[in-house]
Amino acid sequence: MLFRSQADFFTYITEQALADGIPLPDGVNTVNEIMYTYTYNRGLPILYVYNVTGDSTQVHISQRHYRGTDSTQEDSSGWFIPVTVATQDRPDFETTTPALWMRPLQEEATLQVDDLNKWLIINPGGRGYYRVVYNAYLTQLIQNQLDTDRSEERRVGKECRSRW
Repeated sequence: MLFRSQADFFTYITEQALADGIPLPDGVNTVNEIMYTYTYNRGLPILYVYNVTGDSTQVHISQRHYRGTDSTQEDSSGWFIPVTVATQDRPDFETTTPALWMRPLQEEATLQVDDLNKWLIINPGGRGYYRVVYNAYLTQLIQNQLDTDRSEERRVGKECRSRW
């Protein structure tokens, strides 16, 4: 099959996704709308994940640009980001179904969790085209898991090493 443009290719992907029953984010009609944010933005997104002291059921996520050496130019655009999650109670590192979608101009999202005293991994398996940075508390929960149960080291440790 020959595609004349990026839009043609993403139209085909949209048709296939809908045929396979894969939902797009609310208000988004085509994969092109999602992919435009990746093919036309410089750099890549970094998600910063943090908790608020005293709140045991919410994690806050913000997106920022990473441009490497091209960090002098400010940019207010962003990406459609499929936020996937694995938790200590649901350690599914193969999931590709987003728990939520962040939108291009959305500075912050809130994710409900069962228990913030247990580890969680955003972007398990590293399938999303974004990096994740956790605050000290959430990083420590992951480290505690590695210190107490080496059976999860392969999966959880890989996730931590793939982060910046």
